[in-house]
Amino acid sequence: MLLFATGPYARFIDMRRIVVAGHSYGANTALLTVGARVIRDGRWLDFRDRRFKAAIVISAPPFYGESDLSSVLANIAVPTLHVTATQDVIKIPGFYSSARDRVAIFDAIANRRKLLVMFRGGSHSIFTDRALTGGPGLNPKVKEATGELTLAFLDYAFAGDSRSLAQWSSDWQDILAQPTIRNAMLISGASARADLQDNVPAPPAEKGRAMTDEQRKSYAPLRDGGRRAAAEIDWSASASRR
Repeated sequence: MLLFATGPYARFIDMRRIVVAGHSYGANTALLTVGARVIRDGRWLDFRDRRFKAAIVISAPPFYGESDLSSVLANIAVPTLHVTATQDVIKIPGFYSSARDRVAIFDAIANRRKLLVMFRGGSHSIFTDRALTGGPGLNPKVKEATGELTLAFLDYAFAGDSRSLAQWSSDWQDILAQPTIRNAMLISGASARADLQDNVPAPPAEKGRAMTDEQRKSYAPLRDGGRRAAAEIDWSASASRR
């Protein structure tokens, strides 16, 4: 698709801003594409494709069989958006995975350019084309919200523009749950609790805490024009960035 000589779509693609996205095992694939690696037969396997500059990770299972998640995800250096729900549970015989595992993936990524959003309720399949999973009322809302979130995240990842994320947080706060992550860095809101309670949304926290100067310096897009808008995001109700 990217070859001008043979790909009819190449001229429509900005090769500087190609994003990989996936759900469930597709989310694992997306992570592998941007730098995650696994051990097989005693050696690391690396599938990174450096043409991808960001990743959207929806309901990622744990990397089954890997004992050191931090090492698996250590080489990810692009912005990542992680999307899940408080009832995002995988119930496959031999491969049970709780909502806690989605947060563990987010938490294990060392790169600070990452964002976690958790919907209240839902299910593992609510992000798929199934129309009723997670509830017939919530299902279409989560799909629409995730689509809008993706565009807002890309504005933030590639342009350092937080205004769309701020608006998104305001528009969808009624279906969002605050993820409780150890050592989470919040732009506003109270400090996170020590652990995630499976399927139990955290209570809303107070708004208004801005990032410290040290935190701003650690995140490049916030050093410029996006800083003011970023401080206005209601992260206490929707998202955390480590």
